[in-house]
Amino acid sequence: MADTLKKCEIPLYYYNKNNSLKLDFIYRFKNDIIPLEIKATTGNAKSLKTVLNNYNEYKVKYGIKFTANNISFNNSILNLPYYLTFLLNDIIL
Repeated sequence: MADTLKKCEIPLYYYNKNNSLKLDFIYRFKNDIIPLEIKATTGNAKSLKTVLNNYNEYKVKYGIKFTANNISFNNSILNLPYYLTFLLNDIIL
């Protein structure tokens, strides 16, 4: 996934807080910070949910999770299939 993001000229940032909260990538879109999680299976994205549930601390409104599944949106998480990565700069949340 990192190679696809890099080919799309998306700067890659990683977040790790005391080895307890890890986000695969951090993406900046306009004035928002959007965490990106990459899951091989459906996965529950625990760190992403933690960040979204603590708005006062992280100031994050929504996140994107890339999986092998179809497009869906629930609990402030946009789930996208891997093959749509190239559209990341065009997605408006």
